Amino acid sequence: MEIGRLIEAGKVTPFVQATYPLGEVAEAEERLENEHVRGRIVFEVAA
Repeated sequence: MEIGRLIEAGKVTPFVQATYPLGEVAEAEERLENEHVRGRIVFEVAA
């Protein structure tokens, strides 16, 4: 079963640590290098 189906079924809950605009990649990278990040870091991409 693919991860998308598991999430939709409520069997897996993704944990997002932080969300950054795409223009703040450097700040996100610094956080990854200097802090213990438990969840995922997500970048917002405008359409």
